[in-house]
Order: sequence, then structure tokens, then C-alpha cells
Amino acid sequence: MANDFSNLSPQARADFIRIGRRFGSSETLAQAIATLQALDVHGAAIAPFGFSEADKKQLVLLRDELEAAGVDRSLAEVAKATTSQAYLESMRGGKQARLLARSVVESVERDLHQRNDSAIEPVLSEIRTVLGKTQSAGADDQALARQLELLAEVLRNPVVMKVGADRGVRHAIEEVASAIDQLRSAAHSRVTKRGTPEETERLDLIDGLIVSLVRSARKAARVAAVRHGSPALAKAFELSKLYPPRPKRAATTPNDAPDAPTSTSTPNCQ
Repeated sequence: MANDFSNLSPQARADFIRIGRRFGSSETLAQAIATLQALDVHGAAIAPFGFSEADKKQLVLLRDELEAAGVDRSLAEVAKATTSQAYLESMRGGKQARLLARSVVESVERDLHQRNDSAIEPVLSEIRTVLGKTQSAGADDQALARQLELLAEVLRNPVVMKVGADRGVRHAIEEVASAIDQLRSAAHSRVTKRGTPEETERLDLIDGLIVSLVRSARKAARVAAVRHGSPALAKAFELSKLYPPRPKRAATTPNDAPDAPTSTSTPNCQ
């Protein structure tokens, strides 16, 4: 039986569709199945921390509709509303650029803070406001792009450019501009799903709802794991189907993964 989405507000519907376009239905189905398996074992343990039996029932219905639509893992390269890899890479690149930009801006802020010059107070205020607004974007590529735009604006401030001349300000501006372009490009890159526009939009909506639910289960499990001192509880709800493990590199950059936090640290994008 098809799910009834008539009670969704227009804004919620649009938000879920936007999220769903980032993921293939094969990926969201695989993650729904994995999360439901974890809930069968640990559902009672995480319920007091933000994921109810009603949430589980909704996830079951969404999984059932994807399965009824004929979605399976073999369609990964066909049934995508955007290229998931492009989204993941653009998020990683954006977070790396944000980390660099914030480091440069924080260095400039530290220098200006030590100066006895009332004329720079407006610049200091702007810097601190931007730093406060650019700490985390979760798994939202649009939010990350907006944060990078704020950082780009403050990096181009003449005072910041002068003080940051030997602190990498120009390199940071270039990296931020490139990251914004990649995020915008990934957001507008679409691989059309099979079916009518209405069917495509419905699959995007289901994908977005599933992503929202499995992220919620993941968050509840992480809180429960800390409360109960059980790392295995958090591990059971990892979002490995949405965010496959990356090949190991010799060195990693902090906060370089979009929204797939490990069992011990956060967005990544989950």
C-alpha cells in the first residue's frame, strides 16, 4: 500500500525531496533495511532517546513502498536523482575549505584582538559573527555553501586581506571559491530516474524521508550508547549504506566527511 503524504506541509515536502535527490533509492533502501534490522534488536534501548515505535513503523512503510516499486541494490547506477559520489566529494571538499578559511580568519581575529585600535572593532565584530555562523552545516550542502559564502566575504575584507597576507588568505579565498562552485555543480547535477516526473518526485520524497529517519535513529543510538556505555549500540546504527567507507589515506583532514559520523565523533553528515 502506498504511503499517504497528504499531511506533509509544502515546506517539509520540498525539504525531503531536496534531500532525497542526493541519494539513489537503492542506497536508501539498503540503509532502511539495515536500520530496521538494528531496531529489531535495539529499538527499545534507543526509544527513550528520540526514536519511537511510530518512527520505526513509518520507516517500515517507506521501505515497503521502495521494495514494491522494484528498487533494489542492483539499480545503484541507474536510480539516482543526483550522483551521490559527486555530492559526497563536494561536501568533503567544502568542509576542508571551511576548515582552512576558519583557520585563517581565526588567526586574523587573534591578531586584531591584540591591537589597541577602535577603528577595527567593526571588522572584529564581523569576523566573530561569521565564525559563530560557520561551525557546522551537518549534511546540508546548501547550508555549507552559504557558510562558505560568508567566509569568502569576510576573507575579502581589506583589513582581513592585509593582516592575513602572510597567513594564507589568498589561498583560502581560492579554495573557498572552488568549493562553492563544486557544491553548486553537484546540487544541480541530476541523473534522471526512470518513470514519470511524478514517480520521480515521489521516489525523491521517499528517499528523503528515509534519510531523515535513519539519521534520527543514528543520533538516538549515539546518545543511548553514551548513556549506557555501549559503543556497539552506536555501531549498529552506522549509516554505511548511505556513506560507504572511504579508501584509507596516509593522512586525513579533520571534518572532511559530509554527514556520516563515526561512532565516536560527529557530521560527518549523518
